[in-house]
Amino acid sequence: MDRLKILLLLGILAIPAGAHTFFTALPTLCFTNGSATYRVSSSAASPDYSIKIENKAARADLRIAIVDSPETADFVLVDDAGAIESAACNEPSAKTIRVGASESAPDMVVSLAHDMPDADYRLYVYSARFSRDQAAALLAVMSKRAGKRTLAQGAS
Repeated sequence: MDRLKILLLLGILAIPAGAHTFFTALPTLCFTNGSATYRVSSSAASPDYSIKIENKAARADLRIAIVDSPETADFVLVDDAGAIESAACNEPSAKTIRVGASESAPDMVVSLAHDMPDADYRLYVYSARFSRDQAAALLAVMSKRAGKRTLAQGAS
């Protein structure tokens, strides 16, 4: 009987400790590239861009290879600041990117894989905050926006 009481007591004490993990707001992931700031989220209600990540998608808008070395990458995202929220998140003109595999009507579909010899970009990620999917979505939006600027500059 004493063993049962101890287990119940430990269970009751563990609930508040575990609840913190489930109810704490996740830090907002933000990134600034030149004059553009981006917020990356998996749950944004009305994002500026929605990106669907599919490993080896047959009809992807952008193909990104994950590489193991920053020297071989076209885009490198490295940080070591785990729970620190970026001051860039306070930028009112920041564009929001929603990323996930379940996007039903995405703005872009990104194929992301290690073994992709004919990739559009090579990505290296070593981050305490950004996942590979989030970094790939960020790269996709930045490349899309850079393409629009290049086209706009060519038209003038």
